[in-house]
Amino acid sequence: MNGLYYYPDRVQNAQELIRRIDEMKWLDEYSGDRRYQHYGHTFNYYISGGPTPMPDFLAPLIEHMEGMCKLALMSYDYDGSAPYFNQCTVNELLPGQGVEPHTDSYGYGDLIATVTLGAGVTTIFRIKEESDQEQGRLASDSARLASDQEEYTFYAQPNSVYYMEGDARWNATHEVPGTTEDTDDGTIIPRGRQIVLVFRHV
Repeated sequence: MNGLYYYPDRVQNAQELIRRIDEMKWLDEYSGDRRYQHYGHTFNYYISGGPTPMPDFLAPLIEHMEGMCKLALMSYDYDGSAPYFNQCTVNELLPGQGVEPHTDSYGYGDLIATVTLGAGVTTIFRIKEESDQEQGRLASDSARLASDQEEYTFYAQPNSVYYMEGDARWNATHEVPGTTEDTDDGTIIPRGRQIVLVFRHV
């Protein structure tokens, strides 16, 4: 899919990150049984809120991801004077829990990065209908082009990173099926606890 980039095995200190995340306060006020944390900028999934300090232990990960996205960030006039990824949402997904199809708010930048810790998980991207696309913001002229693939499914392995821009960011929804097992290259994998970190720009 245009604008979707996936990198397996890019997080070296996953267990330490999970330990530090679990030391922070988990919330579940607006997303049912799924627990979450917000840093840098909070929202209740309906209304944006005020700033919350970004934990220091996430700084090396942010720097690492911005290095991976360096060429893409240059196209968005990012000068490197401050971290581009200044907002983070941490989601906990237990077996059977999922994420409904959605497109992130246009207030959260042209480039979004996702880090998968713990267990891996199936992720599905679907190109939206043209009428839905027109209601959202298009990032660039290239994003206005129709994608050759209406649906793209992949297994995000533990410690992997993927980021989205263009069609994947603006013209598609993404979701995580609420199942108890996933399939990777024909192999059935029981789903375990997954920690997903989504980094955005406000």
